[in-house]
Amino acid sequence: MLRSLVGSEMCIRDRVYGIEVSTDLGWILEMLETVQVPEFTPDRNLRVPDTDEAAKKEQDLATADPANRHELHQVMSSLGDCSERRLVSPHCFEKDDDSNFHIDWVTAASNLRARCYGIPTADRNQTKVIAGKIIPAIATTTAMVAGLVCLELCKVVLNKPLEQYKNGYVDLATNVFHFWEPVACKANTVGELEFSMWDRIVVDDGRDLTLRELIVKLEQAVSAAEVEIDMIGACDPSGKSKLLYNTVMPKSKKTERLDQKVSELAAQLLGGPIPGNELTLAIDGEDEDGEPVDLPPVRYCW
Repeated sequence: MLRSLVGSEMCIRDRVYGIEVSTDLGWILEMLETVQVPEFTPDRNLRVPDTDEAAKKEQDLATADPANRHELHQVMSSLGDCSERRLVSPHCFEKDDDSNFHIDWVTAASNLRARCYGIPTADRNQTKVIAGKIIPAIATTTAMVAGLVCLELCKVVLNKPLEQYKNGYVDLATNVFHFWEPVACKANTVGELEFSMWDRIVVDDGRDLTLRELIVKLEQAVSAAEVEIDMIGACDPSGKSKLLYNTVMPKSKKTERLDQKVSELAAQLLGGPIPGNELTLAIDGEDEDGEPVDLPPVRYCW
């Protein structure tokens, strides 16, 4: 895949700069064998500018550095006679011309990136189909969808009632535009507590509570549901979850955990520190008849 990336990019650059294109992969491979890639060593003294002003100041200093000017002069001197100029010829992307190496480059580059992030790769034909749909979407459908979304966001800011919001279906190929009112989000009712999938119970006392204190706070928050909290689980940003509390835990383990700070207990069970000062908790309860009930997720802050 790396060979395909290097070979296709070389051919594309050759065409842009008017150089005779070589498609001999054997020659390309022989040339690659001679390339010595230096081992990467991080510069511990390197500081990345954190503002535009700092970046400009650093760039001005680099431009004024005599050593940099001397190095530039040496490079320009090594170029020799530049009187024969080559015109740069830009090339527009064309997916249906197999001789221009455009799809070969896109396939190799996207698959290498996919491997880095554990994403399934795509073969050349799949890439060709996908790439062919991107250009018109960027200029048309995406722009329209972005505009329609911004209109709905204005309604959110103005706190408009649900009947003034709109769902939409558009098909630019056939000039079809349909808009209709959205259906209200389904509400769940437990006792006198009513909530939807978008609701959260927020526990924010400005400090890290013990598990015992958290249980008291949660039971107060769901008192309208007339349930007893029987399970608390912690979730990290990756979706990994661990059980913090359960009524059927062994008494010794339960007693030990009840007096621990929630963030410390969660970090211990999830295998690492909790990023930020916020944690998502999942809770379950049990009604007066002993039946399990679902409750909203908890946003715990400290």
